[in-house]
Amino acid sequence: MTAAIEQSPLEHRLYPWRVLGIDAAGALLWNCCWWYQVNPWENPTSASYPVGRNQEGLYVYEAGEASLFYPDPAGEGPLVPALRLPMIRQGVEDFDIVVELLHEWQEGLDHLAPEARQAAMLADARKALVAPVLLDASSATTSPARTEAVRLLAGNQLEVARTRPIVLAYPARVDTDLAAVGWAEPGTRLTVGGAPVEVDPGGQFTVRLSEEELAAGLQWTAEHGAERKQWHWPPLR
Repeated sequence: MTAAIEQSPLEHRLYPWRVLGIDAAGALLWNCCWWYQVNPWENPTSASYPVGRNQEGLYVYEAGEASLFYPDPAGEGPLVPALRLPMIRQGVEDFDIVVELLHEWQEGLDHLAPEARQAAMLADARKALVAPVLLDASSATTSPARTEAVRLLAGNQLEVARTRPIVLAYPARVDTDLAAVGWAEPGTRLTVGGAPVEVDPGGQFTVRLSEEELAAGLQWTAEHGAERKQWHWPPLR
């Protein structure tokens, strides 16, 4: 778990995103008040700790690692939280929003065409949602604004996920182009920015986008008979 002081504030928020990137159920920070042989107010780096079956090795700590709370200097009050802790909490909230959105999409699959119920479809959606944040297996965005935009994108869709007509939409790359892709209930009339979207008979759609369009934000409308809903993608740069 990223928790060292040397890491950028955003890196602390992105650890739960890395969990999303490998489709794990969660992550464990084994300790958050480990002050081994140090006073953390004077030295944030715990002393190296013997490890191994016969304690033949040493675990060397980074500054602040496994120390997200500090003791009350007077020795009487509650623990003092590190400034890194709110960033980790933000990441956990991001994680919850994306996981809940995928759960709601799973619940709505019965309203979609059979080909939309393929096992890989939601996995593809998850990968696409985190892709603007996790650039590849070893690197991530350095932009807090981009991270927040993807969180809002997922959150805005979560708010209307159960409202019919059911629509699953996420940013992706098609060949080398940016696009919004997904599935809608067959027969749904879909617009993005007021322009109609071509939806095939099975409900699948692809909207190729310029960087400028994605950076300006997108307004979505979905209609099916008397059912109608709207949602917004925030600017994504």
